[in-house]
Amino acid sequence: MGARIPREIRLDVIRKWLQGRSRDQIANEVTIGAGTVSTIIKEYRIGEFDADLLREVALNLKNRGLDIQRFAPLVRLREVLEDKDWILSVKPGQQKEEEEQKDDNEIDQASEKKIESMIMSLEVFCFKENLSVKQFFDFIHSVYLTAEKLGIPLENFPSHIEELKTCIESIREEIQYWESEKQGALEKYQTTEKLVKEFQLSRPMFDDNQRLKRELEQVTKDRDKYKCELDQETIWKRKEEEIEWSISVPELEKANKELRNRTSGYIGQAIDPKYLSELVMDVYHNPSKYIDTIINLMEREEERQKAE
Repeated sequence: MGARIPREIRLDVIRKWLQGRSRDQIANEVTIGAGTVSTIIKEYRIGEFDADLLREVALNLKNRGLDIQRFAPLVRLREVLEDKDWILSVKPGQQKEEEEQKDDNEIDQASEKKIESMIMSLEVFCFKENLSVKQFFDFIHSVYLTAEKLGIPLENFPSHIEELKTCIESIREEIQYWESEKQGALEKYQTTEKLVKEFQLSRPMFDDNQRLKRELEQVTKDRDKYKCELDQETIWKRKEEEIEWSISVPELEKANKELRNRTSGYIGQAIDPKYLSELVMDVYHNPSKYIDTIINLMEREEERQKAE
């Protein structure tokens, strides 16, 4: 091929490489060796390119509808991948000496193939799961935000989900247990869930009815209590009247003796307490019939008070 590759071939290789073609495809289309293609791309990647190549890159970005601001995230993405040693396929703790001994072209080629393989695998996965790539990344982003919100490291998120599944299963078993207990209670009391729901709907009316029933029972108790007190009061009042209108035996004998001595027409019968009570009551209710007797009684009472 010579020491220096013609500018037209270099431009054509970079153009096709920017369009996404593989090294082998570019070599076949441009009819040059795969090693030459790798050399051109290597020079481009390490900055050994002229103004024409730079202009070709700018035109390619423009044709793809990209500007510097939109292209910058891609540069940053590559830096992130390189920083994490993902595109160099270096595992944690693995020495980099083996990679340093490899040809830079082989490293770049292997790295890009891995990235391309990852992209194709992602497309296949999304197709099988009936997802778009955007939906997949939105889902990953949502998982990350959820883990961050819960304060759970992302690597522990799967185990946390398993714990939640176990907890949910335990809750389901408990629900089944209580459902069984509920069914057993319904059968024991010979009722149905429909009747229980109807009872719950009419519970306020039932509670009001129970309250009124308790109030009625209390009113009945109060009524019986007052009736009992009234009966007792009536009995005591009657007793008081009986005591008030009762005449002692000595007083009755003394009165009968005086009547015999003062009344010539006395027939010798003892005074009837009932008759005496009726007589006094007649005087009380009809005082006009006994004016003389009342005057006599008043004079005698006045004389008695003076004597005292």
